[in-house]
Amino acid sequence: MSAGQEKIIFTATEVASLKSYVSMAQDLPTEVDVIEGRYNTKKLNEKGLSASDMSELFKIIQRNANGWPSIQTDLIALMGKLLEFAELFKISGQGTIDILESIPGYKEFNAQVSGLSQEQINSLPLNSMREGYDPDLNKVEDIYNDLGIEVKKRRDEIEGIEARVSAYKRELSDEVLVAVTAKLNLVGSDPLDREIAELNKEIEKENLAVAENQKILDQMRSMSLWPEFTQIYIVRPAVSSAKKKRDQLIIKLGERNEIKSILENIKILLTGMEVIIAAALDAVRKIESIWTLTLDFARSSVLKITNATKMTKINSLVSMQKGALNDWRIVQDYMQSLKTAFES
Repeated sequence: MSAGQEKIIFTATEVASLKSYVSMAQDLPTEVDVIEGRYNTKKLNEKGLSASDMSELFKIIQRNANGWPSIQTDLIALMGKLLEFAELFKISGQGTIDILESIPGYKEFNAQVSGLSQEQINSLPLNSMREGYDPDLNKVEDIYNDLGIEVKKRRDEIEGIEARVSAYKRELSDEVLVAVTAKLNLVGSDPLDREIAELNKEIEKENLAVAENQKILDQMRSMSLWPEFTQIYIVRPAVSSAKKKRDQLIIKLGERNEIKSILENIKILLTGMEVIIAAALDAVRKIESIWTLTLDFARSSVLKITNATKMTKINSLVSMQKGALNDWRIVQDYMQSLKTAFES
């Protein structure tokens, strides 16, 4: 199993942005008279930008945003199942280690190969391996068989969540963002547009740099005695000066053309949401991958224990189980922090 390599890059920052999108969409007016009173769309005198046109657009945005909370509820349930299973895996994993390490001759063999790599242990000549089989191995086989049944049941329970997130992303990109961009094109240009576009490019570069730094911080966090420090940095990154300046220009733009300003704000939020929903989709796929990896681990462990007549096999099983336990600790820590963020 290599769940540690399946680390999910999706933090509380993305969760907060999702909530902001839903909140923003719910605040958009959909009544024609309210829209006209707030944005004075008649002065635009442009086909496709009437109050009724904007009402239809805002309804499209709201429908998309309102679809997220139920998906989020399912994601929270998914994380809860992972956390429950992590505890079960910890108990069963330690149980198998205790049984394997109690096999007669194991401690002596382990002392003999201390300091050797697993590859070196596996390549030891046959006459240096101690023969040994213990009836308790049947107990280990039963544990792994039960583990496989439990994993399959839990994996089947989350079937369909990937399709829902994928459909949500497709709707956001192909319908909502396209519709908002089309309306912006109708509004026309403004002298501030070019400066805002340049700042958006600068912000995009900064985001790429932050993403790269986050990978480094994730590695540091896994080795750090003070994981809270790096977690605070990751979850609460500083707001860049470019973003502040961009937002100020959009406010200034709103003083000239409020409908253009609101559309520009929505487009910026939607563009960010594309990345975030892609990250959420990637997270779901990796969670499903973790279940698959664990199921493969359980099945391969049954095969290994069935053929375990040499101490090298027992030693390999112990090492593999300890590695899997460590992988699940990483998954458990991450899921707990993300579940807390979703529920806040």
